This record gives sequence, C-alpha cells and structure tokens, in this order.
Amino acid sequence: TQNNMIIYAIPDLTGVNISIEQFGELFNHEKIVGVKYTAPNFFLLERIRKAYPDKLILSGFDEMLVQAAISGVDGAIGSTYNVNGVRARQIFDLAKEGKIDEAYQIQHDTNDIIEGVLSMGLYPTLKEILKSRGIDG
Repeated sequence: TQNNMIIYAIPDLTGVNISIEQFGELFNHEKIVGVKYTAPNFFLLERIRKAYPDKLILSGFDEMLVQAAISGVDGAIGSTYNVNGVRARQIFDLAKEGKIDEAYQIQHDTNDIIEGVLSMGLYPTLKEILKSRGIDG
C-alpha cells in the first residue's frame, strides 16, 4: 500500500503488551508513522517518546489526556472527543503551555462527565448525545 499507517496499541483490549523493542521493530517499517497509545503505562510512553521523537504518538485514553500531554504526545484520538472536543483541546493546550493545575481541573471535570457516560454505556450514550445535536450516528 502507498498509505502510511498508525499502530493501535490497546493492551486492555488485545491482551498484547508491546515492548519498546517491538515498537522499534514496527517503527523500522517506513509506512508506520506512529502509534495510538491507549495504555496506562506512562513509563513506556515516555520511553517511546524519547526513543522515537520523529514518530507520531497519539493518546487514546480520554480520561488520561492531561498525563499523556505532559508525557509528550502529539495529539489524541478519543471516543468522547466527538461530544467533548472543546474540553479535550483545552486540556491538551493548557498542559503543553505548562498550566498543569488548570489542565488537571478541566481533566477532573471531564472525567466526571466520562464517568457518567460510561455508567450509561459508552457508545449508546455518545450516539444519543450526537443525535440530540442533529448528527445521526
């Protein structure tokens, strides 16, 4: 294929933890430009960022965006960003600006929302919110 690819590293869903060495093997492929990192191991995230500064690293855990931003991710892909993108952008920008306390406060508020969404079922709730905004998902 002529398309570039982003690896999805989601050990909680796949049961596979990718090591730093395995990331290296994958990143050696010219078409692999980065990773969507959806794991709570911030030590590994920091090691990946340090070892592969030119690779795109996207955070996948909405509820840990502030920690990921502080750890040097380039951006984020998250389910709740479809309905809560403004807050996510605020968290990311504030963390990058070094305004950590402000970023954490918005993350705490966002996590309260996420907790409510999860308690009602992630995808059905997101679909209903989108529907209420005129988007049929």
